[in-house]
Amino acid sequence: NIKMILVIHGSLDVNLYNPTHENKINNDNKNKYNQAVKLSHKNDNFIIIPTNWQYDIKSSNITAFITISSDTIFTYHYNLLR
Repeated sequence: NIKMILVIHGSLDVNLYNPTHENKINNDNKNKYNQAVKLSHKNDNFIIIPTNWQYDIKSSNITAFITISSDTIFTYHYNLLR
């Protein structure tokens, strides 16, 4: 339920999409509903993506990054039983 992206080397452009716009988003109008975040290994090197938000990643150069997913205390037991 929690997703974190950590940039080790290079830079990334992360586009976040609010879950309230989930039915409106398609390939033609993605730019209308996104919130763009630029990550770099020098300055801002990580982002925590909220639950149920969609995202896509773009990079114009060679980049190394780590994606970490974890459950919260409230969802751990539910996902364990599923």
